[in-house]
Amino acid sequence: MVLCLGAATSNAAEAAREYTRLYPQRRHPNDKVIRPVEQRLRENGQMMPIYVNRGRPREVRTPALEEVVLEAIENTPGRSIRGLAREFEVDYRTIQAILADEHYHPYHYIKVQALRPGDYPARVQFCEWLLQHHANDLRFIDNVLWTDESIFSQDGVFNQHNNHFWATENLFVVRPRDHYNPLSEGFTANGSSLAGAGRGSESSYYFFCIGRHVASCWGSLLRYVE
Repeated sequence: MVLCLGAATSNAAEAAREYTRLYPQRRHPNDKVIRPVEQRLRENGQMMPIYVNRGRPREVRTPALEEVVLEAIENTPGRSIRGLAREFEVDYRTIQAILADEHYHPYHYIKVQALRPGDYPARVQFCEWLLQHHANDLRFIDNVLWTDESIFSQDGVFNQHNNHFWATENLFVVRPRDHYNPLSEGFTANGSSLAGAGRGSESSYYFFCIGRHVASCWGSLLRYVE
């Protein structure tokens, strides 16, 4: 192709026609292909294009990057790897690989109830009371009605699955939840009975039943409204 261009005195269109005549069984370049080849030969000394600063830049994992990443995790173990990737302008897989090589693991928080100073003696007193009754009657605990709870507070919602604590071993980090707040409401449902209706308004129990889809609450709700 270059020889045809030289024979045609740098006329790319004539070189394309001559190339087609000489090599009829090959793919035939046109003048738009031949002109850039001549230009690259003059500028770079090669026919193939040189790709410079094209595509996504290649990331280099350096000791300096590893040091700042580990320092950031040490200072704030709850950081997300995507947040670190944005901060240091690298791919999140690079951050993930650094932490994995240093044996870091994303452990979950353990949600526990927040205790105030006055709660500790009350809990000790309750445990002693329960142990005393169990000693007097071994079936006492079998007759206890254990309940579950659903708390709606102004503190927001803590998603246990989306929050992690990066560490090289499980430190069993806890996340206290304060249930003692003025917006709490207590309900107990048993069959068609609804207890705890003395503290709220008619509308609060209406929306409670609507949101929870508890059909058995309606009987008690209607009796309370009447």
